[in-house]
Amino acid sequence: MSAAHELAERGFSVDVYERQPHYVGGKARSVSVPHTGTDGRPDLPGEHGFRFFPGFYRHVTDTMKRIPYGTNKQGVFDNLVASERVLLARFGKPPLPALVNFPKSRADLETILQVLVHADTGLNASDIKLFAHSLWRILTSSYERRQQVYERQSWWQFMQTDEQRHRDGYAPGVPFPYEIYCVGGLTHSLVAAQPKLMSIKTGGDILLQLLLLTANPAAHTDRILNGPTNEVWLNPWLAHLTGTLGVRYHRHRYVTRFDCDPFSRRITAAYVRPDVGAPRSALRPTTTFRRCPWSAWPSSSAPICWPWTRHWASSKPWPPPPPRPSTG
Repeated sequence: MSAAHELAERGFSVDVYERQPHYVGGKARSVSVPHTGTDGRPDLPGEHGFRFFPGFYRHVTDTMKRIPYGTNKQGVFDNLVASERVLLARFGKPPLPALVNFPKSRADLETILQVLVHADTGLNASDIKLFAHSLWRILTSSYERRQQVYERQSWWQFMQTDEQRHRDGYAPGVPFPYEIYCVGGLTHSLVAAQPKLMSIKTGGDILLQLLLLTANPAAHTDRILNGPTNEVWLNPWLAHLTGTLGVRYHRHRYVTRFDCDPFSRRITAAYVRPDVGAPRSALRPTTTFRRCPWSAWPSSSAPICWPWTRHWASSKPWPPPPPRPSTG
């Protein structure tokens, strides 16, 4: 949807082949829970985990400002509201409330103190010292180190998880406090990533940006939508794409194969079928298919899947984008 939005605004003719017969938006969508609606009301919307929009997001929020929604001056973006607390649920222990913004009231300070007193995390002084030391290393590292070193090392290794397990006296494979709260818990909660696979750059940058936003009295660290994702974001987006921008949606279509020219390194055809078991049809338009570099999408949100888009067969350059609203 992001790729279609950017291309259509630049005057391209865009077709989107969507695998879902009813929904759009991939995993970002709401999923109706069957038979939960009563007395003529629609089924209740289920969400794919929690969905938050940190204050350091720029691209997706810029796109949201260009999606009309009712009388909102900034479109769908105005459907984001700042949250005040997060609650960390735990098995067999009371949940942990925490602030997500700079403390602005006595109640905020009380929340901080309650966490300090009643956390019962099992973390020891060695765990806390190692965690603080690791964050400080990331915070004081140069851009070159982040790009060349931290992008190639896992969060699990950098946080010395296995070494700390040995120092704390826990057997291999048994979850222990440092792993739960400082290594795995953070990655699962913030980016839904596996700590053994996620890079230091990804995990560290996200965590530090959130911490620095929390220390900024003028910033909103955490924002959430004021309604079901489909209703307040994705459906208005689809209406804008197909209605205003002229994007053509082909629902319940499976792209099964691409043909590539080995010399020009371009995609010459894509094979699409309407349903499982149905015969495939080849798309061979007058334009060729080309894999577009991420740098070509200056204001798109993170893709659900890598965008494959139509481009002119010649070496015609990309047209300039239309004037864009300021993102602050």
